[in-house]
Amino acid sequence: MVGVFLIVLLSLGMVQLQQTQARNRAEQEMAQAGLLIEKLANTGLVSQKEDLQERLEKVKAEMTAEKSRLRQSLETIESCGDIYDIVGYSHVTIVRIESSAVTEAEIDGVKYSVLKVTVKASGTVADLVDFVSGLLEKYGTGVVMSAQINVPEEDDISGVDGESGDSEGTGDDQESSESPQLMITLMIYDYRGS
Repeated sequence: MVGVFLIVLLSLGMVQLQQTQARNRAEQEMAQAGLLIEKLANTGLVSQKEDLQERLEKVKAEMTAEKSRLRQSLETIESCGDIYDIVGYSHVTIVRIESSAVTEAEIDGVKYSVLKVTVKASGTVADLVDFVSGLLEKYGTGVVMSAQINVPEEDDISGVDGESGDSEGTGDDQESSESPQLMITLMIYDYRGS
């Protein structure tokens, strides 16, 4: 019976040893799985954080660009408003105003902005000259890049009998095409700081 007892005891010892080994393996696998999960979670969070930071920087850059575009649009609107003020007292008619977006530049550490404005106007030659003078007075930092005044010849304005040279009729287009017209392009410079 001692022999059977020893066999049962050895069998129980073997089972307990196998269970202990299995428990140790399971604990090691669980620890490795926990580390792997933690590593994956951290890696996922880190990459997600990096993605969010990249998106944030992109949105900030877009916001800055939009602010700049908005400021440029407002400056362009202000310039057009000033031009219409000059039109009011110089008695010309605006045919067209075109302006570029405000650009930034720097020379020797001095920052400035540049706005290109092209205006086509009609009126008498004296009024057109008055209009140009008003522009140059208002925009002291403006530089005339080009200016052209088209003055129709007297024969084009009236016929021999003093009637209109155009026998088709007298429409509004005829009046604006018969009056002198000015096309002027200005570069307006504005100091932005050093």
